[in-house]
Amino acid sequence: MFYSLIPIIILSILIVAHEFGHFIVARRVGVRVETFSLGFGPKLCAIKRGDTTYQICLIPLGGYIKMAGDSREEYAGKKYEYLAKKPEDRAKIVVSGALLNYLLGFFCFAAALIFSFTDYTASVGEVLSGYPAESAGILPGDRIVSIDGKNIYFWAEMLDIIYDKDGQPADIKLLRGNMPLSLKVPTKIKEFDTEKGKIGISLIGIKPGQKSYNNKYGFFAAAKEYWGLTLYTYKMFGSIITGKKSFKQSVAGPIGIFTITKDKAKRGLGELLFVVALLNLSLGIFNLLPFPVLDGGHVLFLCIEKIRGRPLKRKIEESFERVGFSLLILLAVFVTYNDIINFGLWDKLSHWLKNFIN
Repeated sequence: MFYSLIPIIILSILIVAHEFGHFIVARRVGVRVETFSLGFGPKLCAIKRGDTTYQICLIPLGGYIKMAGDSREEYAGKKYEYLAKKPEDRAKIVVSGALLNYLLGFFCFAAALIFSFTDYTASVGEVLSGYPAESAGILPGDRIVSIDGKNIYFWAEMLDIIYDKDGQPADIKLLRGNMPLSLKVPTKIKEFDTEKGKIGISLIGIKPGQKSYNNKYGFFAAAKEYWGLTLYTYKMFGSIITGKKSFKQSVAGPIGIFTITKDKAKRGLGELLFVVALLNLSLGIFNLLPFPVLDGGHVLFLCIEKIRGRPLKRKIEESFERVGFSLLILLAVFVTYNDIINFGLWDKLSHWLKNFIN
């Protein structure tokens, strides 16, 4: 029961951090915040301090702040209203939530180093006998630097490239100690049975090494590692959007996040903090995508307003927002269904129903 509560607590922290970012910058630029809410639906409790009502609602899957005059219908021309501020000031409010998530992610990552955690790296842990890597001369301990000219920071990046080689050789640059080496490594197609039939995946025959992150890392070393993680996350989003990486295999929804977080919590505080760092980082980047209803979409509209000298017509904005909201709902349905399949919940439910009927 205790471990089941941890994902809910972490989700609440992420939401509070995001909304607090909006809140403090709104107050900073002189916008009155009327409501700060954790969750949606019926209010469980509320307290008013100054001009702001702080409340907790029944459904903890989100949160929001309500600013004075944040819609054209409500705007009354008061200087403390959101729409009374310049586009650049409003943009500061909009991006501040994602930025605070990003900063919180870094501090969680730095804290994870204190307790230590283990992650896969782009270093070779084992070379499999009979595979191309062995004949090409790759050795355990070699650090993969790039493949086909693409820099490699994480093991998953290397897998993405190798899997798509379709049997073609790969130009691999690596470090053996301090000595750089360049190798042309053939790839071997291995077939796997799936629900859709046989699929072939290119392999070279290596297993990852593991890197223990611990408190030997100083502040700047932690910042460097976190920046590498940021670049990798951006690349992941880019690959998913362009279709280079399978959306189905790369995205987890609420059920997936709940399951992963619960599992990491059981493994120790370092592992849990690392996941929280990843969630904050991903939430920050996702929210700044220039997509209607996301923070990035609002920034895009504000940029257009700044360039034109006036906002878009409300009907045009509403049309984009309706389309964006509909697509976001479809995305939520898809990732939830994907979680049910990937985490075996459908099989568990079917098994339970069979036992119940019998």
